[in-house]
Amino acid sequence: MRLANEHLKNGKMDSADFYYNKAGVLAKKIKYHRGFFDYTSRYSNFLFQELRYKEALIIGQQQLELSLKLNEKKRASKAYNNIALQYHALGKFNLSAENFIKGLRLSEQLNDPLNERITYTNMASLFFDIGDKKKSIYYAQKGYDLAIQLKDETQIARSLVNLGCSKTLNGKYTEAIADFKQVIAFGKNTDDITMELNGIINIADIYIRTKDYTKALEWNQKGYAMLNPNTPGDYDIYILGGLANSYFNLKQYKKADHFFKQVIGSAENQLTKNELRDLYLVGSNLKEQLGKPAEALMLRKKYQALSDSMLNANTQNSIQEQEIKYQSSLKEKTLAQQKLKLSNHRYELQKQNKWLIFSVSLCALFMTLSLLIYLVYRQRQKVSLAEREKQLLQARLTGEENERSRQARELHDGVGGILSAARMQMSTLKDEIVGSQIGTYARTLSLINYASEEVRNISHNLAPEVVLNEGLEMAITRFCKRISQPGLIINCYLIGKIPALKSEYELLIYRIVQEAVNNILKHAKATEAIVQLSINDTLLSLTIEDNGIGFDTAIFSNTGMGLMNLQSRTLNLGGTFEISSLPNSGTTIFLEFDVKSFILNPDQEAITLKAKSFATPINPEAF
Repeated sequence: MRLANEHLKNGKMDSADFYYNKAGVLAKKIKYHRGFFDYTSRYSNFLFQELRYKEALIIGQQQLELSLKLNEKKRASKAYNNIALQYHALGKFNLSAENFIKGLRLSEQLNDPLNERITYTNMASLFFDIGDKKKSIYYAQKGYDLAIQLKDETQIARSLVNLGCSKTLNGKYTEAIADFKQVIAFGKNTDDITMELNGIINIADIYIRTKDYTKALEWNQKGYAMLNPNTPGDYDIYILGGLANSYFNLKQYKKADHFFKQVIGSAENQLTKNELRDLYLVGSNLKEQLGKPAEALMLRKKYQALSDSMLNANTQNSIQEQEIKYQSSLKEKTLAQQKLKLSNHRYELQKQNKWLIFSVSLCALFMTLSLLIYLVYRQRQKVSLAEREKQLLQARLTGEENERSRQARELHDGVGGILSAARMQMSTLKDEIVGSQIGTYARTLSLINYASEEVRNISHNLAPEVVLNEGLEMAITRFCKRISQPGLIINCYLIGKIPALKSEYELLIYRIVQEAVNNILKHAKATEAIVQLSINDTLLSLTIEDNGIGFDTAIFSNTGMGLMNLQSRTLNLGGTFEISSLPNSGTTIFLEFDVKSFILNPDQEAITLKAKSFATPINPEAF
């Protein structure tokens, strides 16, 4: 997958295609589901960008099949959206609508606003293509509102493109132009040429619709000046088609024909059916004006054939039917919620009646109270025992940290001081060394420097001050950099804004990372490792992965104290611990904690975050 992504970035599409397929075959062979989902997401996106919609549809269907089999509802909702996109591009609008609505229902059940936003925006595009003004702007606005709630500028810009198109369809041209200018500004600020071209192409289209052909030509020429060899092919087609249309309406037919000839060959291979249909209509009118009736008739027939295949009455009715069912399901959901409230109200009344009956039955009440007192007593005993165990654990950990701090100080102040003194003493002898003794002197000084550096590293690893003073994110980042060495690269990824936790828990998580990485150094014989820390709401996830020799997890309990210690620390924090490994296939350790009760109060958190604001998290975006 890494090789495929690198070749894709460098524009080597054939090589990217080869390695994506190789990754997919391997993921199937070893039944690595997470890897297979990664493959299907990235490869279907690659095929979509390459305009290979039928192949992308097959990959999307494989993604959906595995998601449903594993009951991965979130992945299934994304797969439905993926499949719907391919059907849309292929002009099968009824199937596209059916899959969009399936994905949307799942996203709503899972309360997944990001995927809801994407699906709403895509549905707006679908209704735009079938000319349904009301529903197009309805779904585009819902997608934009969700993007605003998510506070994601990229999501906002993408939603604005579809909202602007829907406003154009509804004749709200001034508002649409303002939206597209925001998209252009976003593209300039982020060096995203495709966003700039999206805004330019759509503004030019508005001026075509309003018959201001001179301005339409100006905007298309702006887009034409931005084209370069790395621009995606479909943007070339949109710009060239826009120029042909602009010159046609300005009655400069020869210039229009010049650009039309450049675009028509590529368009038939790369545009979706809906876009190609519009281009055929422009070409037919152009050829008629140039006195070429045979060519005009041929293009008109192609236009009509595509229109009939995509927008026949059955297709329109099917899409409307699907959308009506979806709206009906929303109403049913609202009614169900109202019924639930009534049911809860009745239940509360029944509880009150029961209390009246219990007050009459004194004997039954006495027995019930006795039982409750006994249960409360037992529960308190359990809570007290758990609290004592927690205190003992904390005392043991505090003792360990105090001992580490003492050892770190002794190393730094004792051995470190001696080595510094030895280095200074050696430096005073430099001018007295002559001849063959120079080499011995240099090697001795190098060994002293190396020993001093090792003592400093050990004292840093032992001392908790790096966590207490700099925070968890910076401590883990620096630890990974410090431990990396020739032959073993340790990459650190911080995803999301990690909140400041109570110092004892930050320290415990830091020690877990230390223990896991030290296991890699001692046993894994790895050349590369990853430490990834991410946060989702209050759920903190930690993944430590290496490409080393691995081991058989069936004998996990006999693999030494290191992993058992990791598991014990994790469980005592109330977290979950998973380990995945095979001989010669590396090892992955996944830990998860609910840190809601460990987060500092807002004032404390603000101070901590300010102190470590220079730690930049890495947040890759997947298709």
